[in-house]
Amino acid sequence: MTHRNQYHGGKRSLFLILLTLMALNLSAQDRMIPSYIRALKSSRTYETNLLEYFDIGEADRFAYLVKPSFREEYCISYNRKTKSLILKRATMSISNFGEGNPKKNILAETSRLTISDSLADSIHALFAAAVLTSSYMGDTLFGLDGETYQFILNPGYSMTAECWSPDSNTNCGQAVAIIEKLCKAVEAEDRKAAESLMREIVRVTNLFRQYYPEDFHQEKHFCGRSQ
Repeated sequence: MTHRNQYHGGKRSLFLILLTLMALNLSAQDRMIPSYIRALKSSRTYETNLLEYFDIGEADRFAYLVKPSFREEYCISYNRKTKSLILKRATMSISNFGEGNPKKNILAETSRLTISDSLADSIHALFAAAVLTSSYMGDTLFGLDGETYQFILNPGYSMTAECWSPDSNTNCGQAVAIIEKLCKAVEAEDRKAAESLMREIVRVTNLFRQYYPEDFHQEKHFCGRSQ
């Protein structure tokens, strides 16, 4: 083989390797990973502050928590009694907050929107599918920049899965995009916009459900109304 052929052969191999890595990254982002408690004390304190600040333990059915690297955190959750979505945004980053109780020292911007039972059921089913199919072989990409999105199923008795800055074409990216649209609808007090997402929510839910094992019985795993 000539030197030129070796050169082009090497470039071709490198190109194939890069394509393979890109494909693996995209397929990895089709499933979330289970959330875990970080070993560092500072990380545990931050997580506790988030749970308390956003009242996640008091939410019903589902909660969606966003942790940006350089912006304020926010959370959308459901209240069964008022049948409403509640969006709460911190006015300063909780990760940069020092000593004390952030709930008493950081103001929050709160928006609410009443939704139908059928939409609440559909959102809950999406969270169930995303969380129950999560795997440590899922989205393993992390970094100092970007945003972490946590999907919390049945807060208070919760299971949680997360993804980090997912590509928009992946299952994780599509799930994030839908909930972000819900956030905008809540802020705009636009119930019609929220309810119009029903079909899209069902479609993405089914993408995650493809990872259920054949003997999986979804009715036993929080996919309908919570008790």
